[in-house]
Amino acid sequence: MTFFRSLAYSGTNFAKNASHRRSILLCNVMSLTLFVLGLVLFLAYYYWYGWNLVTKSIPVVSVFSLLPLLLNRAGLDAVSRVLQSLLIPVATLAISIYAKKTYYETQEELDYFTFRFIMLGSCVFPVVFFTFREKKLLILTTAAGFLLLVLHDPLHN
Repeated sequence: MTFFRSLAYSGTNFAKNASHRRSILLCNVMSLTLFVLGLVLFLAYYYWYGWNLVTKSIPVVSVFSLLPLLLNRAGLDAVSRVLQSLLIPVATLAISIYAKKTYYETQEELDYFTFRFIMLGSCVFPVVFFTFREKKLLILTTAAGFLLLVLHDPLHN
């Protein structure tokens, strides 16, 4: 457990105050959680669809979700939180568009809802990672996530 605790608290020594430390801690915990959930999603997709490019991309995105841990450790907490806020919606949209173009004939209802639920769920990340004192970053990441969600259907058409 001390290994996971040290990962979760990685970079908190650069925090300016308690709320900043909490934001870094939440970003780290979310990184670890997204990594584990990505591996679970990978296993589910492998079971349902077999070995294809979409299935292969899920663990890659899961590994990229660990990048904020390294950035926080280097003291780049703002970059890590912006990356964590935008990584999942951008990657999900890219994979979704690719899947629609490549596997158009074999798409199922699960594809339609899965990608949207993942993007919708990731819209809460900016509010969790940024305080109201960080208005610019909060507005930027919230607007970007919302824009990606709104553009989901137009980009697919």
